[in-house]
Amino acid sequence: MIREAQNIVCLSTIDWDFVWQGHQEIMSTLAREGHRVLFIENTGVRNVTLQDLPRLRNRLLNWRSGTRGIRKVMDNVYVYAPLVLPFPYSSVAQAVNRGLMHWTLRSWIASMRFDSPIIWTWLPTALTLELIRTLDAQLVVYYCCDDFQASSSGSRRIRETEDVLLRKADLVFAHSKAIFDRCRRFTDQVHVFQYGFNRDIFMRSQGPMPADLALIAHPIIGYIGGVHKHVDQVLLEKVVTAHPDKSLVLVGPLQTEADRLAKQPNVHFLGQKPYEELPAYIRQFDVCVIPYELNEYTRSVYPTKLNEYLIMGKPVVSTKLSEVEYFNQCHQGIVAVAEGREAFVRRIGEELRAGSPDDGRAMGGREVRRCSDATYGLDSVVGAGSGRGDSQSELRRGPPPRPGDADPSDLCRRGPRKAG
Repeated sequence: MIREAQNIVCLSTIDWDFVWQGHQEIMSTLAREGHRVLFIENTGVRNVTLQDLPRLRNRLLNWRSGTRGIRKVMDNVYVYAPLVLPFPYSSVAQAVNRGLMHWTLRSWIASMRFDSPIIWTWLPTALTLELIRTLDAQLVVYYCCDDFQASSSGSRRIRETEDVLLRKADLVFAHSKAIFDRCRRFTDQVHVFQYGFNRDIFMRSQGPMPADLALIAHPIIGYIGGVHKHVDQVLLEKVVTAHPDKSLVLVGPLQTEADRLAKQPNVHFLGQKPYEELPAYIRQFDVCVIPYELNEYTRSVYPTKLNEYLIMGKPVVSTKLSEVEYFNQCHQGIVAVAEGREAFVRRIGEELRAGSPDDGRAMGGREVRRCSDATYGLDSVVGAGSGRGDSQSELRRGPPPRPGDADPSDLCRRGPRKAG
């Protein structure tokens, strides 16, 4: 562990109470190690639409629940829900937002003696660059998890500020090989780190079956995560039509319209669940799926649910995502990757007929378990970013190795720990 506690300002692309992801897991882990964290909730990469109204209402409620928008959510973690004008590319809105946030942050930092922070950002906007300048950061870490330009038409103007951030950051983490390839055009301080899973939660002893699964017939085709616009619902309709004797169970928030799929008699939407309950659901799945569409955005997506499925020893069927294919190259083809919808339907049947996990999936589970034994300390991050000592060797540069390149447990030991 680092010799003394650090102050960390986290600029997040999601809110603290949103689906638990690497943002919350990494920051809460650092807080448990004794570092203090100010988690600034999402200030946006696009203009708001009517669909954002519930999120804006929650932001107002969160702001009112704190002091000037800042509330304590656990030991060493403070969450700031800023009230900002939701027009990230308007010069007028940027000026107003800078003024509002500057006053609040300066006052809070002075009262908490939150000096010389490490800025850890997932957000590559002009507002982030301004905060880096005004907060006198000792180190800047950028965790690049998304292709923002491909995420929506409203965020395509972000590339210019992201390019500046990539050059300015002391350390860059890339969530996928495709993102790594883009980032390394601007900096050599870039390292591939996919989110993992919380070992303490996923490796605990077996608990009871969730009550809302008790009456659902097996075999179960299971999916965890948000049901969003990148989930191929046409594909899932083909799956449930071709397998009427099987149940499709989706565990996660409904983030887009899914009326046609919901009308299918063997489809069950169970909604969002607390992160610590996910293993109990996955344990009941007979086969797990990653049914993402293939598009510009998903080309650079590494689905974290892949790790969570494999650690539970489950067979996985995925569409032909680039990052899953690369994972297969590194791990002896343990994921059933389907090219096309008909092939996806067929592979589900094949995996269910195969029964218990084969040696390949068992091997995959063992590798994921070995990765989970890794420890993640801020000392290696600070050392790597500032060039002190031998800490640079603690971080893996470049894409993950292919089989035989190195010991996987050694490579995992160099990356962030227990990101959900």
